[in-house]
Amino acid sequence: MTNVDKAAEAIIIETIRKSYPQHTIITEESGEHEGTDQDVQWVIDPLDGTTNFVKRLPHFSVSIAVRIKGRTEVAVVYDPMRNELFTATRGQGAQLNGYRLRCSNARDLDGTILATGFPFKAKQHATTYMNILGKTVYRMRGLPPHRFCCAGSGLRGDRPR
Repeated sequence: MTNVDKAAEAIIIETIRKSYPQHTIITEESGEHEGTDQDVQWVIDPLDGTTNFVKRLPHFSVSIAVRIKGRTEVAVVYDPMRNELFTATRGQGAQLNGYRLRCSNARDLDGTILATGFPFKAKQHATTYMNILGKTVYRMRGLPPHRFCCAGSGLRGDRPR
């Protein structure tokens, strides 16, 4: 955890508390901040991709979701390096910077790009991951939340900016 994680988390919590003081907030950095309304939970990773950020790799994001009675209803992933804001609302689909996204209609995996993340702290699974990667053609771009958004929207991982 960096000072940037802590500062971003503090700003996000303060912003939520101004409008929704009764809601519970769960953060990756400091854990649970209980509110009087346990049915509504904000789940926050203020700097998803901290290692990339520290190493000056431009692949990090802010991830926030709202769960109501245990179901995720709204989620956002913001990539500040690309100024890309992915949003999704249950029953209303997903958007990128206000434009509706559509998933690919591919019926099989031939020619598709898969998005995945491999936990870098789970060393016991490294051999399995390498076996999987050895059997596929892959393109790595960014960090998992952003890759999932791009894959889900049909965006190619190597598109020019």
